[in-house]
Amino acid sequence: MLSVEEIKIFCRINEDETDITDNEIMSVYLPAAEAYVKGAVTDEKVLTYDNATYKLLILQLINHWYTNRDIVTIGTVSSQTPFMFRILMQQLQQS
Repeated sequence: MLSVEEIKIFCRINEDETDITDNEIMSVYLPAAEAYVKGAVTDEKVLTYDNATYKLLILQLINHWYTNRDIVTIGTVSSQTPFMFRILMQQLQQS
């Protein structure tokens, strides 16, 4: 399992600028990302943090959700899930 500290390092969240809210957000995003991937992949043997593709996908999902956590951003176009997610998900689905 990933720790909140590992996630914050991957997301480049400066420890000096973080607060309890960021820790709480990460602790919500982690199980959500795991459930999201689990719902799309039938072979649960690949859903392990020993699998680099799985770990990267979880970290990428959390980073994307954290970066785009505002529901409405005025003056910008909402972003879709990056192409890399689909590639990583396909690799897990075909494993």
